[in-house]
Amino acid sequence: MNSEIPTEEIVIIGAGVIGLSIAYELSRQGLSVTVLEKEKVGAGAVWASAGMLAPISEAKSEESELVDFALYSHSIYREFIESIEKISGLNCGFNDTGTLLIAMGKDDEGELEHLHEAQRSKGLSSAWLSQKEIFEIEPNLSGWVTSALLAENDYQVNSRALLIALAKSIIKLGGNIIEEAEVKTIIKFDEKLKSIKYISRDQEFYLQSKQVVICSGAWTNSISNSLFEVDIRPVKGQSIRLNGPNMLKHVIRTSDVYLVSRSNGELVVGGTVEEKGFDNSIQAGSIMDLLRNAWKVFPNIYEYEFRESTIGFRPAALNNLPLISQTNLDNTFVATGHFRHGILLAPGTAWAISEMLIKGITPDIVKPFGLEKHKVF
Repeated sequence: MNSEIPTEEIVIIGAGVIGLSIAYELSRQGLSVTVLEKEKVGAGAVWASAGMLAPISEAKSEESELVDFALYSHSIYREFIESIEKISGLNCGFNDTGTLLIAMGKDDEGELEHLHEAQRSKGLSSAWLSQKEIFEIEPNLSGWVTSALLAENDYQVNSRALLIALAKSIIKLGGNIIEEAEVKTIIKFDEKLKSIKYISRDQEFYLQSKQVVICSGAWTNSISNSLFEVDIRPVKGQSIRLNGPNMLKHVIRTSDVYLVSRSNGELVVGGTVEEKGFDNSIQAGSIMDLLRNAWKVFPNIYEYEFRESTIGFRPAALNNLPLISQTNLDNTFVATGHFRHGILLAPGTAWAISEMLIKGITPDIVKPFGLEKHKVF
């Protein structure tokens, strides 16, 4: 290798929650890590996320392997957050009060009954509540609510606070984060990476690396195509943030909308799922739909202050499963395609990639998410 080009032990491409979580895990195991981010930390999908950690309320029977991995990641989340908060000195807004999955009619109740059965088949705990029982714990919900499932073991985290705390922890542990560094080319040589070309502030730079992890989210294809083909596409999501009194104790989810209340008075309402490529426009109709659906379950929202609307591009594969794998190159790994579960799956993904990179083994629980499982275009 060219001795004039800086050589790094590990380079991670992408500073979303997946890339930063992997960088954090490797850093706390004593490895030297450099993260390249094409924009600023927090510019990706996670900035629009509400931070729901809900493997129980999303335990669909047809996604058994994903549910198993989500439950594993959920099981290590508390320790993950505690360690980040200890190193960074920052609060990540972790909350374990659970999720209320709301029915607003017979059709919704049928869907919840199906979900309840899927949960029971996995040995997961959730409770069916009558309208009266709902109002005892959430008195500010609307009269249209008919019944609900309470998933007491679902969590939430402030996704923005988590990103900031992860970045600070990585720096404290000796890692390096280079922002506004857009990777243009990864050059391979004898089945190993030769160098990484990136552009920063209109200047061209190169890095050599012993190990590389591609965590580029919805932009994975633009980086990986010279090395291997994957089926990752962007799925647009819009959410809004409001300010008002903290009137909800649980995460509230209906078939159309979710509401996540923070202790500081912030209320996150989301989220749309739109197959529109990298269209970064904010449509009035989408905002109207979110507000109308939120008002139907929580009428007090009418008095809340509108603060912002945000979009993000979730990375999704054709099979809707994440891609967590070593590639066909010995020292190159990929972690992407987490779709709507990036925050939830972050600690599990970080652990799995660290096992592959350090020990050379692929944990059984992520084998269903290997490169060979993903169709290419």
